Amino acid sequence: VGSNFAALRDAVESAVHTSKSQIEIKNAQWAEGIVHFSVLASPSPRATLIVALAEDATRSVVARGENAGRTLHHVAVVRVLKQLDNKVTDGRPLTLSFPDHAHASTTPVRLVVFLADTDTGHVIGVAQQTVNR
Repeated sequence: VGSNFAALRDAVESAVHTSKSQIEIKNAQWAEGIVHFSVLASPSPRATLIVALAEDATRSVVARGENAGRTLHHVAVVRVLKQLDNKVTDGRPLTLSFPDHAHASTTPVRLVVFLADTDTGHVIGVAQQTVNR
């Protein structure tokens, strides 16, 4: 669809008008490389909960290749992506560990949770929250 502008526009327009499942992040906190949080959403037998932790901003210094000597800046770099049982959307405490190599940074972390239809993979609800380290 990406190379077909009309089909892309129609797909986006359709998605805008499709009702989404309500999903909410509660009590998200950072503590020693672990994000503690809970998720509230209506349970759906056809949905799975997926959680992502992303660094707000990072950079890399390129040593070789066509970008050698350049510093590249990145936004929303996913460091953890985990599928959870959708039954955990009842507000119970959840945790996700951040990779050891990412602890040194002090930039905020983005916690993104979304419900995906298990049959089609379509996202049916999403929430995002910034968590300070």
